[in-house]
Amino acid sequence: MGYYQGNGAREIISLGSFSGVSQPAPINDPVTGLNDCGNWTESASWLVPATAVSGIYFAKLTRADNNGSSHLFL
Repeated sequence: MGYYQGNGAREIISLGSFSGVSQPAPINDPVTGLNDCGNWTESASWLVPATAVSGIYFAKLTRADNNGSSHLFL
């Protein structure tokens, strides 16, 4: 999100298809009720180029089997 010299938001990169990974249950802290997903493995990554501008990046994940999707804020 931000100002892009009037260019609007745009797709930066597509990571293509990759298989999902079944992850273990997150570690739960019963005192705070918070979940820690630090025991999960990385499924995909993006090498941020030196030319990337500062801001919030959004990633859209889409399932191949039913086209369900969700967004991540990076």
